[in-house]
Amino acid sequence: ARLGHRDATVADAVQALELSSPRRKYLIAPLLLAVGQAEGALALLDVAAANAADYHPLAQTRIFLNQALALAHTQRFEMAQLAAERAYLRAIDAERAAELAREQSFDGLMLEDDKLAAAWMWAAASLLANKPEDVIATFVEHEDDRLAEVGKWTRLATMPENERRLVRGDLALLAANDPALPAVMYVVSRAVPPAHNVEVWLDRIFHDEHMSQPVRAMRARSEAARWRDDRAIEFEWQRLAMQLLGLVRDYKTSVLGHILEVR
Repeated sequence: ARLGHRDATVADAVQALELSSPRRKYLIAPLLLAVGQAEGALALLDVAAANAADYHPLAQTRIFLNQALALAHTQRFEMAQLAAERAYLRAIDAERAAELAREQSFDGLMLEDDKLAAAWMWAAASLLANKPEDVIATFVEHEDDRLAEVGKWTRLATMPENERRLVRGDLALLAANDPALPAVMYVVSRAVPPAHNVEVWLDRIFHDEHMSQPVRAMRARSEAARWRDDRAIEFEWQRLAMQLLGLVRDYKTSVLGHILEVR
């Protein structure tokens, strides 16, 4: 999947599904999502989501987050908004469970990333569904700076252009989020009107991501462009990512790719 080998990934995923227990089949969904098989991923995630009570809140968070990503890929934005909101609420439940079990050291780190990913996905889907009010109300004044940033960027996306252009020039992103990077990029892209060069704006804000993890950044830019219904930009970022991955042909070039942080 990381090399972009779609057919081989799907074939291996099918074999993995045959060997997986019913409760664990949803774990194959991210592989399918990585190669654009959103409908196949949804088929697995929908079953898991329908039986969400059988899973730990942390697993529920990831089920609903991946479901939201798959739904957004297939342009079902209102359903994606609902799934992302559920992911965020389950992350809160997981935090409480971790506190009760005193599992702060390892689970706490994972939960922070998952909760932030769910928040960004909720924000992106809410803007796509034209219903950002709950996200803004939840996060703008949040005590966690990273979550407050979600609310501020979402609110910025809804402001009249003559107001936000006065503050946009000095903006920077406090922290991106790898699991939901397409969502972060989409929300940030809404800070400029469609008539502006959105790609130049994203180049500026996500410079560090393109330097440190270029393929991940390119694929996220492709997905964010898909959500904006800009298919030309979507396919161009896919092409560039595949071109870069094409440099990795054997073990030696794979090691060099990791050293250079190409992937």
